[in-house]
Amino acid sequence: MRAIAATLKSRLKWPLLLAIIGIVALACSTGTYPVDVFTEMHYQQSYRSQEPPRVMPAEGAVPFTDESEALRPVEPPSQVEALTMANPVEASADNLVRGQQVFTRNCAVCHGISGTSDSFISVTFTSMSIKPPANFAEAGSITPDGSSDGLAFWIISDGLGNMPAFRHLLSYEDRWGVIHYLRLLSEQAGQ
Repeated sequence: MRAIAATLKSRLKWPLLLAIIGIVALACSTGTYPVDVFTEMHYQQSYRSQEPPRVMPAEGAVPFTDESEALRPVEPPSQVEALTMANPVEASADNLVRGQQVFTRNCAVCHGISGTSDSFISVTFTSMSIKPPANFAEAGSITPDGSSDGLAFWIISDGLGNMPAFRHLLSYEDRWGVIHYLRLLSEQAGQ
């Protein structure tokens, strides 16, 4: 009996050591999962059934570039630079309507439809002792200093506290339009 156990032990030693080395090597891979048993379809090179194959541009084609990107002002990389910015978007009726649409679609879920922080998120945050979203009917709620449109733009773009960043979700003009709409909400509230 002892001889059989010793034989099994010596035979299993090398395959077991190789299996351990293999598992460690697989765990060090850089894929989505440490061990990729089934390849994920969205990482494949093939195209989907509802998507036609890509057509390459014709030989000698001239590339098209959007000139409006070159004319767009550079966004402030820091909060200090944002403090000196003025709102470049005109406070026209069209821009206010667009600002209201963007606010309703992206901001009202937390700040409430009327901007008075009367949303489910606000109630939930308050019940959990977390600072609720800003109430734009209160003085100084748009920005801590109550006056800087540049600071409001920076807060919308990069987020602050529990507020997410909207730099990559909203266009440059839409973020400035929302600020015009927030100023309108503050004025209507009697500020």
